[in-house]
Amino acid sequence: MKRIFTFLLAILVAPFFAISQDLVIADFEDGSDAGFGTWNGTKEVIANPFKSGINTSDYVLKYEPTAAWGGISLWSDDGVVAGNYVTLKVDVYTESENVNIQLSLISSDSGQDFSKIRSTVKDEWVTLEFDISELEVRDYKQFAFQNTENVIYYFDNIVLIEGELSEVITSEIKLNDFEDGEVDGWGSWKATADISVINNPFKDEENGSDKVLKIDTDGEWGSLTKWFGDAGITSKSPKEIQIMIYAEADGQLKLHMDNPLDTDDENIEMYKPIEGNKWNLVKFDVSDLNSLGYKQLAFQPENDGIYYIDNIVIVIKEEEEEGVGIKNNLYNNAIFTTNGSIVVKSDKTSKIEIYNISGNKVYETISSDITVTVDSGLYIVVINNNAQKILVK
Repeated sequence: MKRIFTFLLAILVAPFFAISQDLVIADFEDGSDAGFGTWNGTKEVIANPFKSGINTSDYVLKYEPTAAWGGISLWSDDGVVAGNYVTLKVDVYTESENVNIQLSLISSDSGQDFSKIRSTVKDEWVTLEFDISELEVRDYKQFAFQNTENVIYYFDNIVLIEGELSEVITSEIKLNDFEDGEVDGWGSWKATADISVINNPFKDEENGSDKVLKIDTDGEWGSLTKWFGDAGITSKSPKEIQIMIYAEADGQLKLHMDNPLDTDDENIEMYKPIEGNKWNLVKFDVSDLNSLGYKQLAFQPENDGIYYIDNIVIVIKEEEEEGVGIKNNLYNNAIFTTNGSIVVKSDKTSKIEIYNISGNKVYETISSDITVTVDSGLYIVVINNNAQKILVK
């Protein structure tokens, strides 16, 4: 069970949210762990064993995971990115090759989680920068740096950079536009596939982006895939998944989503035609789904060859499209926590299920009013197949 660790640094509370300036969350120079906890691993503040390059600090945080996708995490009731912060920076050192770090912002009241992946460099301190300027919400209660591999990491100089926030389209969640030049954790099931971000070679009226992702894959139904982990892609109510793709020839594009958070759900597969030698805006209708509670998302071209990908977007249902009843009640405190318990109050008798973040069912009943005592952590509450995340502290 992942544990949520309380943000104990009272001295940070006022400047964290009241002063508009860069904020040093932790540099570990006082020997403390700055309130950071861990998921699936151990951590300790140690003398910097790799004083060199960009980091000559005396002390750093050493994190030794026991499994992949653990991490170090920090909690704040007031919101960990509240304010005009556009970038979250962290210095990271690993002694291993091709290792990534994922920034995860979770437990937002809005039901929208956020993740970005950046690559480290072997035997060298590197500053990883995560662009958070386009975040719609600023009330994330927790952030974590998650290890994608089971190797030792060293962290230092965690800083929020103040700046001008980007305009946000509230009806969309932008998964990637690749303008920052980062692959951001997208990979392939084909071991021989080559993936990189390049200058847009087909810049036109259909797609004027400067950067796009290029994938060169062999074999039919190759893939461009990303793992979103235990929080799923998003718990907001989706309308469409959109992607721009440039292909060398006509064919089909398959949308594939698997590893559902609700183990009763089935994997999703949808197909759309694409035309060769032009940018295609492909729209997959997912309005029948209550959420995108899947750990993995993939786009699979029918034919082998080179493809160019851009502007992967989730379009969210407008509130009036969601209707009334239990769906809206889910986001209006029909589900809440008190004294270490999950409380559900519904206007009618419903099937109620509770899953832990690992996808294991911990409770099930048919009722309209329940109070269930659980361990601290993140849970998925499902009422008649409508899901919502909730945090128990």
